Amino acid sequence: MDNNIKINCGSLVFFGIKKRLTAVFFAAIMASIILSALPAYSATLTPRTTEPNLNNPYYLHTSSGGWNGCLKVNDETVLPNCVGYAWGRAYEIMGKEPSLSKKDAQVWYGNTGDGYPRGSVPKLGAIMCWTDLADDGSNGYGHIAVVEEINSLGQVKYSDSAWGGKRFRYSDHWTLPVVGSTTQVSYVYRDDVHRTYTRTFRGYIYIGKFD
Repeated sequence: MDNNIKINCGSLVFFGIKKRLTAVFFAAIMASIILSALPAYSATLTPRTTEPNLNNPYYLHTSSGGWNGCLKVNDETVLPNCVGYAWGRAYEIMGKEPSLSKKDAQVWYGNTGDGYPRGSVPKLGAIMCWTDLADDGSNGYGHIAVVEEINSLGQVKYSDSAWGGKRFRYSDHWTLPVVGSTTQVSYVYRDDVHRTYTRTFRGYIYIGKFD
């Protein structure tokens, strides 16, 4: 009789523990669902309006002790070049190495394998992308820049760099390029051939959510 009571009591205790574990598991699932529905955390972006110093690791080539593995332009840095600048600026903004391309700006927007969403609406920290088509029908090298500020009208100010030009540039006026809009540009790049290109704005690569 006493043994039967002990067995029954043990079964009740086990059943009670099982119910509590099930409740805890269910609560954990519900919390996960609720958290996933919340908006992503927004970091604060401080606009870069001045040129990075020469030993800034985001723009210093890896062979010189820096963190940037894009094309080395001179003895130590990846500047002046829009790709090295945008890649380094993205690293600087995100606080971690981006999975963005290190190839010519021409391929950035189409390189969807980097895992970042694309779109036509400007957002802080987004990479602005242009592609170039030469008069002779050959592809150019494109251009990229980084959105630093957005005003109440949705217009942007951006920072960039230019091959054979300045290490750093900051737009001195508000602008809002339209996807598909074109301009005429001409330049000499690594092949040392001067060409004229039709430059087309492709859109934005969103590397995160920033305020």
